[in-house]
Amino acid sequence: MKVYAIIVAAGDGKRMGSKVKKPYLELAGRPLLFYALRNIIDSSLITGTILVAGNGLVDYCQKKIVEAYGFNRILSVVEGGDQRQDSVYQGLKALPEDAEIVVIHDGVRPFVSGKIIKETITAAIEYGAAITGVRVKDTIKMIDESHRVIQTVNRDGLWAVQTPQVFMAKLLRDCYDKAVSKGFYGTDDASIVEWAGGFEVRIVEGEYENIKITTPFDMMVAEVMMEKGGYL
Repeated sequence: MKVYAIIVAAGDGKRMGSKVKKPYLELAGRPLLFYALRNIIDSSLITGTILVAGNGLVDYCQKKIVEAYGFNRILSVVEGGDQRQDSVYQGLKALPEDAEIVVIHDGVRPFVSGKIIKETITAAIEYGAAITGVRVKDTIKMIDESHRVIQTVNRDGLWAVQTPQVFMAKLLRDCYDKAVSKGFYGTDDASIVEWAGGFEVRIVEGEYENIKITTPFDMMVAEVMMEKGGYL
């Protein structure tokens, strides 16, 4: 099957507290985005990749990321939107017409493994929609507006969702088109498919190392992982 990836690298880094946008923060001398792209592109299952850049950063990404690191399997660099969902939608519109499966991955998840990429794609080919995630380890409390604990939630069926998230391309396009027409915004790609209805999403057990770099603490963790884990 024709499998294409969309790498979303349009985050603004507000929670990071940095003037440099998150995907371009350096980790071991290279931008976070480099590692996410490398790991996705290295998968033999993926035919080509669309890179979604932040507003005004298409030329920068083309020259400083794609050309500088020789990523010759990136089909195009397109500009994202105000929110992540808007950015993914722009990536979907740039997909080749022969796309059958689409892999969505965050440009600030530098440690995604080939194993997880393969397993999530395999599950999506079988079921139509598959996401990766990990079991919640902490006790989860539900609270009200005054921070009063309402209940302790049973965590047995709770998972923290990551990317990649993988879908039949037509399914995801149709769900995004419906969401745009109705003005619905989901928290991730799977939530849009869930909202649109008529299709179930399967989860593949991921890896706790597949962290998303959102805060300065995340960056410190990533630096330690890079030093100790051989991710260079």
